[in-house]
Amino acid sequence: MIRIGIVVGSTRPGRSYGVHGGTRAAEHLRLVLSQVEVAHVRAHVALSLVTDFVDFRDFRPAPAQAKAVAEMLDQVVAWGGALRTLRAR
Repeated sequence: MIRIGIVVGSTRPGRSYGVHGGTRAAEHLRLVLSQVEVAHVRAHVALSLVTDFVDFRDFRPAPAQAKAVAEMLDQVVAWGGALRTLRAR
């Protein structure tokens, strides 16, 4: 089995990988991963260190972002349950 590790983003202040949190890059990566049959979630949340974090540490998203984060995490949990049998092998 081949394992691929991908590190996306940076939490260091002053770094940026696009105006909207690297949204285009993340969408492109999702398409590429689909071709090699990697499970991924459809929901995508672009968070800002300025507006969604306090002092670049405490996660406090705006109400609209909180809804999107909840949707994304629901999808992660659903995939986790669906892939449980594969992880047990």
